[in-house]
Amino acid sequence: MTGTSETVLVPIRLDTLVRLQRLVQPGDHELDEVIRRLIERETKRNDGPPAKPKPAGSARHRLVVLGEIHELASLGEVVATAVDVLGTRDPRLFDRARELVGNRRRYLAERPEALYPGRPDLARDHARRCRCGWWVPTNIGRRDACRILERFCEILGLAWGRDVRLESGERSDGGSGRARRGPRPDGDRTSPFL
Repeated sequence: MTGTSETVLVPIRLDTLVRLQRLVQPGDHELDEVIRRLIERETKRNDGPPAKPKPAGSARHRLVVLGEIHELASLGEVVATAVDVLGTRDPRLFDRARELVGNRRRYLAERPEALYPGRPDLARDHARRCRCGWWVPTNIGRRDACRILERFCEILGLAWGRDVRLESGERSDGGSGRARRGPRPDGDRTSPFL
């Protein structure tokens, strides 16, 4: 379709259309120019070196969402995957995203700067874009990840620990000197607060 002037009708949510219209700049004649500019910016952002393949067995976390298992290497990946999976199943997650605010940051945002108010350094270095286009914080520990997932469950009427759970073989001490903790003595690795 490159170089053609065909018009195509595409279904788009009203809130998405409103957000796109806010990005219109002087001189833009059509919304197509806004979309083209966004695509070019995203392409430039992602043109860095390809990510190194993860070695087999590098997954430290297992996210289970309604029986679907996701093996992930970081807690940022856990939260991003949860947003993509849960948001695809139920878009109410995005509609209520503005309500998801922790002590100092948001749990889900449309822009990385909204995750860490007043901290552009954290927004630049510790934000991950989900496939759905929303952003999640990556400067988080296990407790934060569990809290975020639990809030997602509350919004969608799911049971945290049953419908959605996070399983890990080993807990990182984050350099604080605290002891590492694995599964409970009774072997239960499904507790949401390991």
